[in-house]
Amino acid sequence: MLGQLTGLNLNPLLAAIKLTPKDKIVSVKEVGIADSNFIITHLIKKIFQNNEKLCFVTFHNTLNHYQIVGKKLGYDLTGKVTSGDAVILDMLKLIEENILNEDYGFVENTGAFIENLFRDIEQKTEVLANSKSNQEHTYLVIDDLSHLLDLGISIEFIIRFITWCCNLKDDSISVIVNNHVSTYEANGDLLPKDIILSNSLSYISDLDIQVSPLKTGRSNEVSGIITLARPGEETTELHYKAYDRGIKTFNPGESLMNLLK
Repeated sequence: MLGQLTGLNLNPLLAAIKLTPKDKIVSVKEVGIADSNFIITHLIKKIFQNNEKLCFVTFHNTLNHYQIVGKKLGYDLTGKVTSGDAVILDMLKLIEENILNEDYGFVENTGAFIENLFRDIEQKTEVLANSKSNQEHTYLVIDDLSHLLDLGISIEFIIRFITWCCNLKDDSISVIVNNHVSTYEANGDLLPKDIILSNSLSYISDLDIQVSPLKTGRSNEVSGIITLARPGEETTELHYKAYDRGIKTFNPGESLMNLLK
């Protein structure tokens, strides 16, 4: 019977992902009703466990949300900010300020917004990189890039932005990008912008993580599917069950086998 998870039981997910500094670009894709936020929060846990640096660009949830989840997983995000091991770009707050600033003209200046955002990221990652030892690594984590589409920013600007991020000067910086795609019906040769963006990220990624719902619908024993893909390697597929304090992963079919025992 599946029980409540503790911190010691969280490692199997991170062990399955096998994140290393050699993974320069990591794409995390959530499909349809699936929620991949637990992947991001667990990867942050891994980053802090390895005493590495974090630049966290938050589009999807408030800083308080990530702090609460981090506490459940065993790390203190705001404490890491205070110690200089992490910096946060609170995009929800920044976008609200820009939209309310009538003199800025956010809708007419989305290109300038993207350029300013990258300059801010570039400056903050440079500060982090300069503060680390030779053994440490810096991670730029963006959650969730798809919200730039929601703001009406053109896909050309977004792809340009992520290209800049993936080509930051310091070689010891890796980029982890969360993105969302909706299910859709094929309409000739036209692909939705979220699919184009997600495909572009998957194509350049050293590690492509996809979180999707079960094809057969909802289940009390399985929350969804995690697919892990690396270029030139066999794809790994896991089922997962989400709990309040963590995630349990298992091979397809294991949950049903456990019930039958």
